Amino acid sequence: MEVPRTLPYRNDSSTFAASINEELLMLHYAVVFFVIALVAALFGFTGIASGAASIAQTLFMIFLVLAVIAFLVNLFRSRG
Repeated sequence: MEVPRTLPYRNDSSTFAASINEELLMLHYAVVFFVIALVAALFGFTGIASGAASIAQTLFMIFLVLAVIAFLVNLFRSRG
């Protein structure tokens, strides 16, 4: 099976659009892990809940950093 060279959600025609897509994908994963953590906490699986919550927190922080970088790049690109 051949591995695709580019991700299907990525728009190569626009770097800004590609970074937004990557950020939305990261936010999607953060929300998914947050929901998993809530469901696990509801059932009392504290080990699973803390693991999923830490993964969700890490993904959310990565998304936040990417969002700030994309905002700053867009801000400086529009000034120039």
